[in-house]
Amino acid sequence: MITRKISTATCATFLILLCAVLLFGCSDEKPPTEFAVYASATERKISLRWDEVAGADRFRLFKKAEDKNDFRFVCDLTGVCSYTDEYVEKGKTYSYKVKAYKEAEVIAEGLCETSGPLPSPEITLIRQIGISTYDVEWNNGSGECIVYGKTLSGWSEVGRSERGSLRFENTGGYTDLSVSSKDTDAIRSAPVPFGASGKVLAVTSVDDWTNAVEVDLPAGEWKYELARSLTKDGEYVTIGSGDEKVFYDVKEEDDTESYWYRVRCTGDRFESVWSEPVELGTNSKAVSYLPVFVYHEIVPENEREGKEVFDDDLITPADFESDLIWLKEHGYTAIFAADLIRFLEGKGTLPAKPILLTFDDGKYSVYKYAAPLLVKHGMKATLAVIGSEIDAATEFPDERQTADAPFCTWDELKEMHDSGAVEIVSHSMYMHSYTHEGRHGANVSENETAEQYLPLAQTDAELILGKIEQVTGSSVPVLAYPYSIRSDESDKAWLAAGYKILFCGNSGSVHTSKWNPMIREAGLNYYSSRLRRIGRTEDTPIGTFLQSYEKLLAQKAS
Repeated sequence: MITRKISTATCATFLILLCAVLLFGCSDEKPPTEFAVYASATERKISLRWDEVAGADRFRLFKKAEDKNDFRFVCDLTGVCSYTDEYVEKGKTYSYKVKAYKEAEVIAEGLCETSGPLPSPEITLIRQIGISTYDVEWNNGSGECIVYGKTLSGWSEVGRSERGSLRFENTGGYTDLSVSSKDTDAIRSAPVPFGASGKVLAVTSVDDWTNAVEVDLPAGEWKYELARSLTKDGEYVTIGSGDEKVFYDVKEEDDTESYWYRVRCTGDRFESVWSEPVELGTNSKAVSYLPVFVYHEIVPENEREGKEVFDDDLITPADFESDLIWLKEHGYTAIFAADLIRFLEGKGTLPAKPILLTFDDGKYSVYKYAAPLLVKHGMKATLAVIGSEIDAATEFPDERQTADAPFCTWDELKEMHDSGAVEIVSHSMYMHSYTHEGRHGANVSENETAEQYLPLAQTDAELILGKIEQVTGSSVPVLAYPYSIRSDESDKAWLAAGYKILFCGNSGSVHTSKWNPMIREAGLNYYSSRLRRIGRTEDTPIGTFLQSYEKLLAQKAS
C-alpha cells in the first residue's frame, strides 16, 4: 500500500471549492422570479388570486398564521390562479406563499400578507325620530352597506350607505332590520327588532305618595323609560324604567301637585320617541285596599306560667275572639290569599271591606284555640307553616308532648284546611333559622344576587309547596318571610321560584301605605305581589290599628 501526504495548503483549497459548490451549485441555474399575489378578506374567508406565470404547469400554496413560526403546505393547484381559504379566524393575520412549478422545477414565487375576515356589520341602534322616521346605525361595515327590512312577506332592501348610518321612512311596515357589507357575499347581521312609540294609558293616584302609571307598548318583549313633569310643557325628568304594564311612581313626599307623564319604548338596541304627555287622573282606575295582620300564638294566660318561650306576639283566645267580633261588626270580610290572587288575575272579586288574617309558624295553639273560633264566627285565616317543624312534630309525637310551645302535625293542618276556615301556605321548609350560611331567614346573604340565590329558593319552594299539596290536595303559592327579613333581591328570587304573593314585614320599603293599595287592572306584579303585614301585639286590639284605615275609607267615600 502506498501512502501519500497531503499538504495543509491543498486541504484548504479543497474545502473552499467544496463550499462554493454547495452554496452556488455547479450550474448556471437562476433563482425563481417573483410574481404578485393578491388577497381580500370577506365575511368568512380570504380570497387569493395571482397572475398567470408563463410555462407553469401547477402551483403549490403554503400558509402561515401570525402565531406560527413557519409556512405549512396547503395544496397543489392546476389550471387556476386563485384559491379561497375558509379556515381562517376574524381579525387574525395570515401570510401566503405561492410557488409556480414547471415539472419539478420552481420557476416563480409569490408572497402576500393579509388580515383575516373583518367582523360582520352589526346594528348598534335603531332610533325613532318621528312618527315613521328612523335612524339606523351600525359598525364593522366595509364600504357601502345595505340595510334590509323584514315584513310579513319577507326581507327587502331599505337603503344603502357608506357612513355607518341611514335615515329611512318605515312606510313598508318593517318589524326587523338587518345590514350587510356590499362585498361580503350578502351575509347579513343578526336581525334587530323594533317597534313604535309606547303611550301612557292611565295615571291613578294610589295613595298620597304613589301614582300608578299604566303604559301601552308594541307587541313583543319591550322595556320602557318613564319621565315626569309638574307641568305639561315643563322639563321632563326620567324617573325610571320597567317592563311591567304598570309603573309605580313613589314620590319623595306627600303632596297633591299635578303630574304629567311621558313614556318611550326601549329595547336591546332600539329607542323610540317620547309619547304625548298624560296628566295624573287620566282614565283613573279604582283602588282596592287590603289590611293584612299577622298573629303567632293564641294561648290562655294560665298556660303560660313558668314558660319563657312566649313573647309580645302572644294573645289570649278571648282577645282573638274580640278581634273577630269587632271585624264582623264593622263590616269586614276575611279572605284567603288565594282569593287575592284570583282577584289580581282577573278571575274573581273582593268584598267591600276585605281583610287578611294570617298566622306564622304553625303552632299547636292555632289548631287548639284559633281554628275553632274562626269556624264559630265564619271567618278565615291563612296559616304559614315551617315545613321542617311540622315534619318533626309529626314524626316525634313524644317530644311534642313535652314541648312548651309545640307545633301542629300534618294531620292537624289537614283537618283545619278541610274545615274551610284555614288556608295553609309556606313559611319556608328549611329557611326559618336566623343565621345560616351567612343568611338571615329567607333573605339573600350580603352581596348575593337574586340569580345566585334562585336555585336554593326553587328547591325550598318545591319541597314545602309539594308537601302542602300532598297533605291538603292543593297549594297556594304564598311565602311568609321568616322573621320578616327580606330585600329586593330576595323578593325577585322567591317570585322567580314560583310564589305569587310574599308576606313581608311592616316596612315602607314595600309600600308607602300600610294598607296595601292595589289596582285590579294592573294584575299581579312586583308591587302588588308584596304585602305589608301589621303584627297584632298583646296590648293593642285590632280595632285600634284600623282606626286610621276607617278614616281613609270614609275620606274615599266622600
